[in-house]
Order: sequence, then structure tokens, then C-alpha cells
Amino acid sequence: MTVARLALGIGMMPYGVSKLFDLQFQVGAWNYARPLGELPGTLLTWAFLGYSPAFQFLLGLFEVGPAILLLSARTRRVGALLLFPVVLNVAMINYFLDLWPATRIISTVMLALNTFLILYDYDLYLSFLSQLLAPSAPIANRKLRIAAKAAGFMVPAVLIGLILFDFHSKVESVFAIGTDFVGRRQINRAGTWKIASLSISGQVVPGAAADSLYFDLGGRCVRSDGVHHDIGKFQADQTHGTFQIQDIPFGSDSSPIQGSYRVDRDRLLLDGHRGSQTVSLVLQRARWAPPGR
Repeated sequence: MTVARLALGIGMMPYGVSKLFDLQFQVGAWNYARPLGELPGTLLTWAFLGYSPAFQFLLGLFEVGPAILLLSARTRRVGALLLFPVVLNVAMINYFLDLWPATRIISTVMLALNTFLILYDYDLYLSFLSQLLAPSAPIANRKLRIAAKAAGFMVPAVLIGLILFDFHSKVESVFAIGTDFVGRRQINRAGTWKIASLSISGQVVPGAAADSLYFDLGGRCVRSDGVHHDIGKFQADQTHGTFQIQDIPFGSDSSPIQGSYRVDRDRLLLDGHRGSQTVSLVLQRARWAPPGR
């Protein structure tokens, strides 16, 4: 136990102190000029955790504080208890965000040491937990006791029901924009379309097939050739199969286009009109699912 607590306490010190002095999460400035979709999990994690010096300081405090408590036999139990969720979080970040193999090993060893310290005093922690979960003293009056039990069940049930209903309504309103255009999960560049063909009034628009088209849950539409980006809006009604795209130039005009659409496997076929012009647009899914899906 002594070896475990000292190893864990001393081992956490460099990581915690480096955060206290705003030193750990360093990302080269040139990485911020790269497209977000090209960055590996290591850089994304470091850029996020190091974005706010105050947040980084708090992370260091949550590591250094319990580590100091582990150095004393008297306060080791408090230190082990406080440090466990911190080390568990670090280990999950290392594995799930695909950080370096060496950091995964280190975080796994620290988690194992912390787990051992918790299990070493298992009976004490279990006794403490049982006291926290001990039932309150019963109400003397029988009618009030029954009413309190009924309220204790009904009030949380009603609140949970209202929260779930509100959440479901908001989710449905968001996805009502058109999951045929957006997809169900936009992450890691999922939801990218390539323009397969574009014709206006029966004439093929040259060069359009090199462009990408993006739709998001906020109703935004973006057309990009990799250098220039045109930002507009879109609406879609999945029930009736209709759409409208605004402020995006197709050809030499960015007037609104509206019409009907249909899904053909991995393609989206849009047939609409812009004033007196007919517009036919075929989109091909370029990257629709996250890696591994």
C-alpha cells in the first residue's frame, strides 16, 4: 500500500504541476492553419484542453491536491478517493481519443495503482457509502408518511417525463430540417457531399463536379471548391420530399432554388427551379459515416 500510494502521488506530480504553470498542452501555431478534419486526436485533445489557461490550472489542481494527500499515510484515503475519477478520466481520454501508446500505458498503470488503493480500504469506503445512503428517519404521522412517499415517487416521475418530452420535441424539431441532407450524426467530416452533376435549363455547368456541398442541423448550406466558400441556407421537408436552397451560387446566379428531391442509395437527386430556369443537381455521398462505421 505504501509503495502504491507513493508511486501514484509522486507520479502524478509532474503532470499536475505542468498544468498549474500552463506548460503541458502546447500545440504548434501552424496546426491552427490546418483544416479541422485533418487533425489527429492528439492535437484535437491538446488544443481543447489547453484552450483556457484557467481550465488547465484547475485540471492541475485536481491532480496535485490529491497527489499531496497520498504522500501522507493519514490522508491517503481521501487522496485516493478524490484522485480516482481524475485518473479514470485521463485513462479514458488516452484510449478513446487515440493518444500516444506511452501515455495509455502510463495512465493504465496509474489507474491500476489508484484502484488498488481503493480496494485496499474497501470495507471503510463501503461503510462510508452505507452511511451516505442510510434512509432518513420515518415521518411519525401515517397519513403524512404515505403522502410523502407518493410525492417522492410522483414528482420525480412527472419531472423526468416532462424533461424527456421536451428533449424529444427539440430533437425532432432539429432533425425535421432533413436528415436526408444532414445525416443522423455529423462528426469527423460525416455529411460531406460531392456535386456529381449540375445542369441549368438543360445545360451542364462545367467545373461544378469538383465542388463539395455541406448541410448542417442549423439549416446552413455551404458550397466549397477547397479555396472559396459560399454560405447560404436550406430547408427540407422529408415528408413531402421538397427542398429550398438560398444564397448559394449555381451557375452565375445565387437566387433561391426550390423543388423536390429523392434519395437513390448514396445519391441525392434534386430537381427544382429558379425563376423560369430548371435546375437539376445530383449529389454523391463523399464521406457519410465516421471512421470505423
